[in-house]
Amino acid sequence: MSEQTVGAPPEGVRPDDYPARWETDVVLGDGGTVHVRPIRPDDVPRLVRFHSRQSAESIYFRYFSHHPRLSERELEHFTNVDYRARMAFVALLGEELIAVARYEPWGQVGQVEAAFFVDDRHHGRGLATLLLEYLAVAAREAGFTVMTASVLASNSGMLAVFKRAGFRSSSAFVDGVVEVRFAIDPSAEADAAVAERERRAGAASVARLLRPRSVAVVGASREPGSVGHDLFVSLLRGGFEGPVHPVNEAAAHVHSVPAYRRIADVPGEVDLAFVAVPADRIAEVVEQCGRKEVGALVVLTDGVPGVALAGNARGWGMRVVGPDALGLVNTDPEVRLHGVPVVEGGALAGRASLSVQSGTLGAAVIAAASDAGIGLSTFVGLGAKADVSGNDLLQFWEQDPRTTVVLQYLESLGNPRRFFRIARRVAQVKPIVVVSTAGWTDEPTWLGPADQAYSALLAQAGVVEVRTLGELFSAARLLASQPLPAGNRVAVVAEAAGPANLAARAARREDLQVIGVEMASGEPIEATLAATLARQDVDAAVVVARVDRRPGVQAAVDTVAQAAGKPVVATWLGLRRQLDPGSGCAHVPLPRGRRPGLGPGLHPRRVAGRRPRAGRGRAPGAAGDGRGGGPRPGPGLPGGDRGGRGHAQPGRRPGAAGPRRGAGRRATLGELAGRGPRRRRGDRLPGGPQGRWPAQGGPHRGNGPRPRPRRPRGPGCLVPADGRRARLGHGPRPGAGHAAGRGRRPARRRYPPAAGPCGGARPGRVVGQPAR
Repeated sequence: MSEQTVGAPPEGVRPDDYPARWETDVVLGDGGTVHVRPIRPDDVPRLVRFHSRQSAESIYFRYFSHHPRLSERELEHFTNVDYRARMAFVALLGEELIAVARYEPWGQVGQVEAAFFVDDRHHGRGLATLLLEYLAVAAREAGFTVMTASVLASNSGMLAVFKRAGFRSSSAFVDGVVEVRFAIDPSAEADAAVAERERRAGAASVARLLRPRSVAVVGASREPGSVGHDLFVSLLRGGFEGPVHPVNEAAAHVHSVPAYRRIADVPGEVDLAFVAVPADRIAEVVEQCGRKEVGALVVLTDGVPGVALAGNARGWGMRVVGPDALGLVNTDPEVRLHGVPVVEGGALAGRASLSVQSGTLGAAVIAAASDAGIGLSTFVGLGAKADVSGNDLLQFWEQDPRTTVVLQYLESLGNPRRFFRIARRVAQVKPIVVVSTAGWTDEPTWLGPADQAYSALLAQAGVVEVRTLGELFSAARLLASQPLPAGNRVAVVAEAAGPANLAARAARREDLQVIGVEMASGEPIEATLAATLARQDVDAAVVVARVDRRPGVQAAVDTVAQAAGKPVVATWLGLRRQLDPGSGCAHVPLPRGRRPGLGPGLHPRRVAGRRPRAGRGRAPGAAGDGRGGGPRPGPGLPGGDRGGRGHAQPGRRPGAAGPRRGAGRRATLGELAGRGPRRRRGDRLPGGPQGRWPAQGGPHRGNGPRPRPRRPRGPGCLVPADGRRARLGHGPRPGAGHAAGRGRRPARRRYPPAAGPCGGARPGRVVGQPAR
């Protein structure tokens, strides 16, 4: 049967009742992206091509029989649904359909049967799990409560999908077929599974950027001073461990490396492409990279519409850094990626990871970090953040074994709730230090609170906030090399009274309690330091000493500091070289001016997020907090990070801390900003999103009774138009991926919500407009 014999409508024609709000781009378990939407009648040719590509085994798993071709009657039935009682979703990569999932009413009232079919080439990416989440939400919205599926016993991959989904399920084995049955009501287990998969997918998508095996530079140039030239030279000089392919339409060679006219001409796979071409050619290059199946893009060109760029790239399965990005750095000896257009110098290898937004500032920050002796494990110059945001980077750095401290220069926040939720979780295991020039966000739909409120929220999330690059690097040295202090009691050990008084004043300005100033008179300073650290009333020590009077004083102090198990900060007067990163104490310069570089990171409250205490109230989005991942199934693109009314309301997760009431409760955002007392739970924020602030009552807090959501009655057991049961539920072997689940939701907002001003967060964290 040819495609022409099928009476499909013209491509792009949508039924009148087509629910466009379900359309979205999502991140899969391997970090790639796909476009998910409801099926349409014009998908007939795509479905025919999809079916023809599958193996006999996959077809048998799906239909329980050898079924090499679909009849016209089947195609019409599969592509024409009412989007409520009968629903189907498809996943698209570029122009091709790579997965389809559907449900149809069957059996008892309120019960549906589900079916899944995933392209053989895309098994193991989490597509079946993702589409299961979509089906569960759609069926729940339509009034169904139970979902079933019939799976061959030999189809272990599909059985694993249902097991990991987080739903309360049961199964029965009958005649070689496993009948799976599960309730699709929200559950804590399903919600936790969704959040975990979101973290894994976000980290995997960044790994595609920072751990490529092959790189191409589209726009590589032989002209010194151009971005394409400096970037290509930087990659070569950095010693990237894989091939670096220059793409230049006019040159046969770039720096003695054979060049290619188009990305399609590059032999083999390309994991990462840097794009430095004029803005009017970006769309063409993105499509070429998509057809080449490039893993991810870094767009250094400015003046490119971010929304269109991100949408086009995600449609081809690629994540994007930029536009107007500076580039990427990974100092891992197995990678050696120095993908920034900075020919002179470069980043030192170390244990800190850094992100900035401004490209010009990013180059200066890399140079400043090297001058300060701060070694970097990874660096990302985000640019306009059309797609990849700082939130994605946090999720990658959370599990990156080469990162011990996270540094961020924040100019704006896209979705404050999501940032604080992720930051609170990451700060439990790794310190986060930020320099911020944004009070809250540059989005006009958000009310900009006072700087005081912004700082208070950062502190509640366990984030160390500093004001200058000098403080950023001082805190990085301290947090990367020192243990956490047990308290805020500090002793100053010095050789002279003047520098000792300066250090003591700097400590007091940072709200540290100075226990005393110990002068090393008549004995080596390391002996005085050892005696001071042995005191029970001392939690940390500050050492001020000269290094040009007695050789070996630094090594002696390092030995004492390493043996003490307490943080030690040293100011070495007369130091003319960089310290060994493995020193036992952190070095900071002598404090000058009003803002000392001593206290950030040394104060225990600044890093309290890394030491959760029993009974302590959690900040919005803390680990185990029900406001974490929301009821959105599957991970999505953080372009939906913007604070918009379209975000779905999250439910509670296991171990969520209850609200703290009375005198010991946390202040609300309005109170911190000086705008009066807590609002009532039903109040809305003027000019902002229709949800409520995390610190208030309501769906993001979980305190107080929740109204029971209205549900329409189930449509009952409907029979297909052909008068017989349409056989469902037999998919191929999709691998590990994302599972279904969601939390409770408020009555006034059904899930998924209609797209708001920013597109809305539907299943898989839907992307409307990307975060900036």
